[in-house]
Amino acid sequence: MTEQSLPPGFTDHDILFECPKCGKSLGIDERGAGLIVTCPDCGQRMQVPTREELEASPPGSSTTILTGEESDETRALKAKVQRLQVTMEEVLDRKRYLEKMRIDHALRFERIREEMAIIQAALDRMTDILQDLPLGKDER
Repeated sequence: MTEQSLPPGFTDHDILFECPKCGKSLGIDERGAGLIVTCPDCGQRMQVPTREELEASPPGSSTTILTGEESDETRALKAKVQRLQVTMEEVLDRKRYLEKMRIDHALRFERIREEMAIIQAALDRMTDILQDLPLGKDER
């Protein structure tokens, strides 16, 4: 469509389509492709078609009507989302557990480092004491 053949207020950047229930002409900016909209006349919910869908299908068949019933695909997707949410919670629980373990281990290693420093200091003192001992008769 050229801008001259478009209804007033619409541009080439708009998607023009009809409500599949009442036939009302509707238009939305092309960025709205794929969105769910409600017909202002009859209240029917539908998905805004893409330009490719409009060009590929005959007039009047370009929108997906959304009813209160869920399709098998929608139910399957919702079940998958629910499983993913459960898995995500399990992963987050595991992450919290591992983070706690990491902190506990870091504290233990710090205590071991401190004990090793005390042992090293004691060894150094023993070495100093042994070096200060007088030599015996046989060792002269």
